[in-house]
Amino acid sequence: MHITGHEAFRRGFFEDGAAEENASAASYNLTVGEIVWNGDTRGESRQLEPQETITLVSKERISLPEGVVAYAMPKTGLTNDSIL
Repeated sequence: MHITGHEAFRRGFFEDGAAEENASAASYNLTVGEIVWNGDTRGESRQLEPQETITLVSKERISLPEGVVAYAMPKTGLTNDSIL
């Protein structure tokens, strides 16, 4: 059975900063809570060099009940802009 983003929000699957406006009929769009750059989380503005990576930690925490599975995928618009 497919659960919409709105239904997942109403069921409380997202904690710590979840917002209903991030829910849609097909998904829930997580937001960036923290940027980790080589273990550093100071949040300074920097430019990525080619082939360099960072870790984005979502603001929301996902809490699923037993028997529920969720898939996390990058947004298509971001991958079209070479952000994966």
